[in-house]
Amino acid sequence: MEIAMIENIEVELLGFLRTTLKNSGVAFSYDITEDAEERRPYTSEEKFKAMAKKNPALIKLADEFGLDTDH
Repeated sequence: MEIAMIENIEVELLGFLRTTLKNSGVAFSYDITEDAEERRPYTSEEKFKAMAKKNPALIKLADEFGLDTDH
């Protein structure tokens, strides 16, 4: 998506950069990578689930103390 936007203005932008920098060797290259990072937890429930995923003992602790983890 972002690459399509840049490709639309690439010729004009390259012309501007080459002229301004006085360097005809300026060029663009694109590297597309998958975003493997999962989104950051925001709600209290999402945060608890993320922490419990890393440390399952939290579930046992919450059960022992009768904590409500659905908020």
